[in-house]
Amino acid sequence: MARKQFRSLSESPNWTWREGSVDRKREHIKITYGNPEQPDWNKFDLVALIAPPVKKILSVQYVISSGNPRYQEIIDKVKCELGFYLVEKGERKPWSYAIHHCSTAANAYSHAHWVYYPAGDAIEKKTEGTMNHSQCVKKLIEVGNELGFHAVGKSSGKKYELGNPDCVWYYAGKGQEVFGKIARGEKATYLPFITFEVAFSEKEKNLRGSLVTLQLTNAAANIIVLLGESVGLKVYLKKLIGRYSFGRFRIWTETNVEEMYMQVMKKR
Repeated sequence: MARKQFRSLSESPNWTWREGSVDRKREHIKITYGNPEQPDWNKFDLVALIAPPVKKILSVQYVISSGNPRYQEIIDKVKCELGFYLVEKGERKPWSYAIHHCSTAANAYSHAHWVYYPAGDAIEKKTEGTMNHSQCVKKLIEVGNELGFHAVGKSSGKKYELGNPDCVWYYAGKGQEVFGKIARGEKATYLPFITFEVAFSEKEKNLRGSLVTLQLTNAAANIIVLLGESVGLKVYLKKLIGRYSFGRFRIWTETNVEEMYMQVMKKR
C-alpha cells in the first residue's frame, strides 16, 4: 500500500515539511539514493537535504532535477519516505526520530539512505571511507561461509528469530546431523555458533538493544562490531557487557573485520 504524502500544514495539524533552502554548513540530513549492496556509498545520487525544524516545519531542498524521468522516480520515492518518517509516523519529535533513523538497519538496507551531519559538511571528510552496515554484514557472511559455517544475514529458526541479530554463523561441519537433532527441538535446522550485531553510529540505547539481541540467540560467542560514531562508545559498551551480560562477548571495529576478511579470503 502506498504511503500517503503530507505536503502542507492543512494535511498535518502538528508537523509538516516543505521545500526550501538548506545550509550545508550547518546541521542537516542528507538523503542519497542507490543500491545498498554497492561497495561505495559515496557514489550514490545525492537527492535531498533536510534542515532542522522551525515552528514544526522542516525544510527540504532537492538537489537533483525532476526534469529527468529517472530522477523524478527517485524524488517520488524520497517524498514518500519524507512523508512517512517526518509526519505519518506521528512522532512527538520528528527531527530527533529522523536522526535516529540514520543509524538504523532499515536505513542501511534501504535504497534511500539518510545521513546525519551534526556540524555540517565539515564532518563529511571525517567519515569518508568508513565501512557501512550492509558492507560489514556482507563481509561477515562471506567469511563465515568460507570457513565452513552456514552464515546468514538473519537468524534461522523460531527461537532465534526472537533476537534476529545482523549475522549468524551456524555450525555446519562434521556431526551436523547430531547437532541438528538438538536444533530441531527449537524448530531450527542448525545451532548458532557465533552471532554478530553491527552498530553503525548508534547511541547507548541501541547498543543495549544489541546486547539483548545477542543474548536471546544464546550462541557460543557473540561479537558487537562498532562502526562510525559508535566507536566512541567502546568504553561504555565494555562496562555494559561486564555488568549486565552473560556468555562470551567481544567488541570489534572495522579494523577487526577487515583483518579477518583479508586473512581468510586471501587463502581461497
